[in-house]
Amino acid sequence: MRYVIHLFDVGENYYFFCTGIALVVLFGTRACKFSWDKSIAAALAAAYMFIVLTITVFKRGPTDLPKNYFPPFWAYGMIISKSKIARDLAIQIIMNVIMLAPLGFLIPFFVEKKPILLGAACSITIELIQLITRKGYFEIDDIIHNTIGFFIGYLVYRLIMKMNWVHKAES
Repeated sequence: MRYVIHLFDVGENYYFFCTGIALVVLFGTRACKFSWDKSIAAALAAAYMFIVLTITVFKRGPTDLPKNYFPPFWAYGMIISKSKIARDLAIQIIMNVIMLAPLGFLIPFFVEKKPILLGAACSITIELIQLITRKGYFEIDDIIHNTIGFFIGYLVYRLIMKMNWVHKAES
């Protein structure tokens, strides 16, 4: 539970800024003749991405290790060997999968071609910012887990759109 609480512990100023970003994107996309559903999805995605960047980069202090990257799949080895931190690593993996799922649901509303590549690009961007700023750790695993989460969100989008299409066809 503390992980979920920590996710939303970003401070009021970030939420005000996030709301501002959402409004700018909303009105900007409307000015570009986006439909309301696409504009709202774009605004929510921009606001959510800002929250993700806040949690993963802006609110973090510098890393204390000399190297701020880990080799691929290192956490799985720690989990399998039942390390003392295995439970925390498993939760971290789950949270990384969940983190970009909302974007996987929102982005297909306004990006029709290759949204999964955009999800992977979002994850790579986060990891590169962490590597360059040394705020957090660059992990290939995070890119994989975030992209899987994005894909899950995309599958939910597709399922809902398919159900909606079936409903419209039946009426």
